[in-house]
Amino acid sequence: MRNLLSIVCAIFIVSNLYAQRVAVLDFNAGSGVSQADVDGISAIFNTYFTPNGYTLVERIQIDRVIDEQNLQRGQITEEQMVRIGEILNVSMVVVGKINITLGQYNVDVQAVNVESGTIAGKTGATWTPNSSYREMMQSIATDLAEQISIKPIEVIHEEKNTVRKRNEVEVVLGYLKVYPTELGVFPGAPSTVIAQINRQHLYDYDTWRIPSDEELALLRANNYLSDSVYISSSKMRSEGVVLLVTDDLETYSQKQDRLRHEGTGIYVDNASQNNTQTAQTYIPHKEIIKVDKMARFTIMNDVDFAFGDGFVIGSPTLIVGSTIKNKVFVGIGSSLIIDYDNDMAIPIYVSSRLYLTNNTAIRPYFSLSAGGEVYNGGGYINPSIGIDIPISKKFGIYLSAGYEGVTQCYYDDYDDYYYFASYINLKLGIRFQ
Repeated sequence: MRNLLSIVCAIFIVSNLYAQRVAVLDFNAGSGVSQADVDGISAIFNTYFTPNGYTLVERIQIDRVIDEQNLQRGQITEEQMVRIGEILNVSMVVVGKINITLGQYNVDVQAVNVESGTIAGKTGATWTPNSSYREMMQSIATDLAEQISIKPIEVIHEEKNTVRKRNEVEVVLGYLKVYPTELGVFPGAPSTVIAQINRQHLYDYDTWRIPSDEELALLRANNYLSDSVYISSSKMRSEGVVLLVTDDLETYSQKQDRLRHEGTGIYVDNASQNNTQTAQTYIPHKEIIKVDKMARFTIMNDVDFAFGDGFVIGSPTLIVGSTIKNKVFVGIGSSLIIDYDNDMAIPIYVSSRLYLTNNTAIRPYFSLSAGGEVYNGGGYINPSIGIDIPISKKFGIYLSAGYEGVTQCYYDDYDDYYYFASYINLKLGIRFQ
């Protein structure tokens, strides 16, 4: 009796706390059938479509997204279907098509995984007059639901159970936190489910993840795992049981309290998981960079080695500005240029930089600086190409080569001669953000 209760509780937890969402779109009307007839038949499908581990999105939510995207009901393409699924935050979208051929209704239905774009299940049937189309649609709905249903947790019998029982987050060796329950058996790492768990901050953490092979070995040695096969971070596409861990030193609540005290975060309003309520969420400062419109204050300082009309070595440069979307830099800079004849120039200019990649190891870029020379009067220009090497999130070094032109003045005993000096320059600098 106690084993039966354990099984019922485990199934209830998986099917309610961790249920994924699925949206059933209007079936497409093919040859020989009207959309009105199709809508009636697809409504019967919705009545009997109850896949285990999923909750169905309400029809009004689907219709609202279709209207906002200016899409035509019954004529949704595969690309549009995936887009609707992403907006509705569902893991699966179901679509169907009905054709009439020689007086027979041919019904074909398939479920598409939104994250991968692959077909997770498909079925179909043919209806002929004088037969029950309700029974046919019930059979199709039941067949597809069984194909995509999520398997419940495998419960270990008490008499053979050597797995440590737990009802809350436990800590192994003082640092690795273990999720209280296994999520079940999956054909691969359920990234959508894990993302939903982290968005809800379940058990006061938002950093739950798949464990590594070493962490699984540690958990097994401490009796946290059964004899089943578990999915690890190195085998994300293998079938197995999913158990989550985190090594975050702070809980979600502790992190938010600290950031509020430090004043290094912002608040935004996010729609809750069922899209019917609004919840206020605090975004830590270290995550603000993910907001598209956010810009970061940047300081750059370099030395200039120039060759051409004279020789300039070690002329200091200071540039301040903002890096937008981690892609474009715009700022104001100034240099002190003294050539081998002791002719001096002090240009002030607008400086821009376009990064060509988001690679975190080496980032090539194109730079252009242009402005005026305030000591002698005249102009200044410096187009160049270079590479930026990030050392940390706030510090990096860069090296560039390009053309540099600036107005300079030559003094003799009788008069001053102004001329535009041209150089091939090399810059070596550091960047702070």
